[in-house]
Amino acid sequence: MKANLLTNIAIRVDASTRMGTGHVMRCLTLAKKLQQQNCQIVFLCKQHQGNLIAFIVEQGFTVLSLSAPIENIEQEVDDRKWLGCSYQQDALEVKQALKYHPWLDWLIVDHYSLDRHWQKLIKPLANKIMVIDDLANRAHYCDLLLDQTLNRRKQDYQRLVPKNCQLLLGADFMLLRDEFSQLRPLAKIKRVNTKSIENVLISMGGTDPDNISEQIIYALITIKNSQPSLTIQVVISPMSTYLEQLKSFSHQYDWIKIIVKPKSMAKLMLEADIAIGSAGATAWERCCLGLPTLTIVSAKNQETIAHNLTQAGAAINLGYFYALTQKNFLQQLLATINSPALYINMVKSSFSCCSGLGADIVANLLKNKVITQ
Repeated sequence: MKANLLTNIAIRVDASTRMGTGHVMRCLTLAKKLQQQNCQIVFLCKQHQGNLIAFIVEQGFTVLSLSAPIENIEQEVDDRKWLGCSYQQDALEVKQALKYHPWLDWLIVDHYSLDRHWQKLIKPLANKIMVIDDLANRAHYCDLLLDQTLNRRKQDYQRLVPKNCQLLLGADFMLLRDEFSQLRPLAKIKRVNTKSIENVLISMGGTDPDNISEQIIYALITIKNSQPSLTIQVVISPMSTYLEQLKSFSHQYDWIKIIVKPKSMAKLMLEADIAIGSAGATAWERCCLGLPTLTIVSAKNQETIAHNLTQAGAAINLGYFYALTQKNFLQQLLATINSPALYINMVKSSFSCCSGLGADIVANLLKNKVITQ
């Protein structure tokens, strides 16, 4: 047995209007790093409403499309049901899709609806299985598990993975695109020289199915007279059902800009002074660039991230979107705007949470862990 280069990797991941885009985006980040190390990557994605299959292909990867879901998941809040079919059916489709592909060195799976039952069915296809998770709420049958949640502990997975499973946990393994680490030095200079908080970035994650962005915009409009220099940039997916609704604001107010498919999310975060956003994958991107955030929880899987970022001093947790009031939101925002000391502390705490180098670390570890007979 000897270590060898990775050659064949399959990634099972989905995106949809309900589950968002974060799973696919972090898998793409890792895939690009692995591709640089002579790895051949293929994605397997279900044809959910709001899927990113075309986008993945645009990024230069092969996608094996799985069937559309049998069950409508777009109003489903239970992430265990986001597959849209049984795990047995999904496993069968994956096996069929990979039938004529070479033996896999690694199968990477990033999906809240898939656990050890699915992984055991798939195991004959691959030398090793890697799971990307951030919930620590279900058992896995895998060789490697990555959970990039801040302050995640080994005890959280002690009874959920095999004894020989290697764990990559916490801030060192956050999967961020290169653009964030590249702009980090500029961000450190900018944050130190920020004298007033004027540019607000709203990023509720992908399609924002609950239209939280509009609620925030309405609140910010009410304080424009007292904060005349305030500007708003709202990032939203072209697949959002509320896109045209949000665009109407940019026609009415020249200080509100709706951004679809930004060329560089890192540059938008660099330009921003403060963010209002969900506690999903973009939370780590904001931290890498030292951007203080008012966090709104839009799904159960975001609770731990929101809590840990608040404990670290990098964010202020406003709680679940459905309990958010305009009064509470504006109180927290204005308190941050009017307190330079609080703002600087949030900046420092954000920078300390994420270096932006995790994708390189994980790709190198994967490369070195591949064993061939």
